[in-house]
Amino acid sequence: MATATKMKSVMLSSKMLRQTMSEKGLTGTYAFVRTVTAIDELNRLRDALEVLHSTPSPNLTKEGRALRYKQQFDKAAAAAERAAMAATEALNDHEAALIRDAEIRAGLHKHVPEATQQEIRAALRSMSQEDRDRAVREAAQRGDANVIQAVRNAPSPLLTGAITAPMESLVGLLIQKTAPELGQQRQDVEVAYMHLQGATGAFGKEANAMRDPQLESAAGAQEAATKAADAAIDAAAAGSLPAA
Repeated sequence: MATATKMKSVMLSSKMLRQTMSEKGLTGTYAFVRTVTAIDELNRLRDALEVLHSTPSPNLTKEGRALRYKQQFDKAAAAAERAAMAATEALNDHEAALIRDAEIRAGLHKHVPEATQQEIRAALRSMSQEDRDRAVREAAQRGDANVIQAVRNAPSPLLTGAITAPMESLVGLLIQKTAPELGQQRQDVEVAYMHLQGATGAFGKEANAMRDPQLESAAGAQEAATKAADAAIDAAAAGSLPAA
């Protein structure tokens, strides 16, 4: 069989992520706990595969051991994918909740009367391009959600006049004013995701390195040959003739 990986990647350890969580007070946050759990699961699966790879079996040939490893590798890979997907979903949900909470605090989900929005749009439409861009940008910077909502909710840009700044950047300016911690919170999510990606990649690389495709193929051919031989003997023992 292929030579086992001599040194396990540090990416399969959740220690660094646990330390980061502790420093930032995130040890009780579900998304981060789920990510640590997934990394630990990948680590356990990798260790189990290495034991299977390195432990001799008196009942199996080298081809049989290779085939057995491949079968268990497939199961472990499926389990690893499920763990990683669950953690990714938890991180995505957590980030979406952070963004929505920041938007609520910024006033982007509060009700603004339609008459107020129409008045703002009319004022913007009457300005020059330069003045309109400056007015919208300054509104975002001072935390005026009414102006941003009036622009974002406009059925057509014709109602406000063209605005060169992307809406995403204007919303970002507004949130930076009212919920400045969101940037760091999203960065924490990205760090956790990078740890998860690193562990997933390390698991796949190291577990796959212990496979031996040549012996797996030989085992498959041997298994097919023995099944055919068994079938021929069973047919003869039953007194049936082979098909013409």
